[in-house]
Amino acid sequence: MSPPPSPLIDRLQNLYLIYTGVLPAAATFAILLRFGTRAPLIVLVGGLTGVSVYLAALYSYTQLPSHPLPLIILLLDGPLFALLSLRNNFSPFGLAIESYLIDGTAVWIAILLLALVSPLPTPGQRAGSVAFMLAALGVTSALFWPYIEAHILGDWQRTAFLLTGLVEATLTAFPRIRQDQVLRGGEESTRYLVALILLWSVAMIAGSALHDAGVQLWRL
Repeated sequence: MSPPPSPLIDRLQNLYLIYTGVLPAAATFAILLRFGTRAPLIVLVGGLTGVSVYLAALYSYTQLPSHPLPLIILLLDGPLFALLSLRNNFSPFGLAIESYLIDGTAVWIAILLLALVSPLPTPGQRAGSVAFMLAALGVTSALFWPYIEAHILGDWQRTAFLLTGLVEATLTAFPRIRQDQVLRGGEESTRYLVALILLWSVAMIAGSALHDAGVQLWRL
């Protein structure tokens, strides 16, 4: 039986799980505040379903490093690439969106790859899992496409920074989730899921409502 992690490692691991878990809510709030949506019910239902899978896989299956330096790199690499992309156009909302486009999308791709290679489900179940992951990626792409089109396409430097960050994040995310073993569970898992699903719901509703009300927080 391996010894429990040191307090520093435990804090860094929890910080990573909180950061990656909060990302969907922060990015959804930011994107809806800026662009709104014509189909809030679809976004709410699809988002709740997708975020539930995202959070469950992230919390239960992700094998985190047991040394401080890899954990710190894991925490900072996505935001660093997002900051490089934003350069002179920094805003906290842009940072939330672009960090999610890197680290959040990497988690989605890792889950998709796991569904493709896992030997545990039947072929039919694997096909269903892959279809679900592709649908989730499609909804995510549609939700964030207005931002990508307005701020990233046509700027090759921003595109290069984001794609480099996404590739790097995916290459580190997939090996950490590939073991397909439940590493965390129980009441802590339930509290994590309920709290962050509730946070995402509030963020989605608040972002859409503020956009419809004409509130200009995006400029902050």
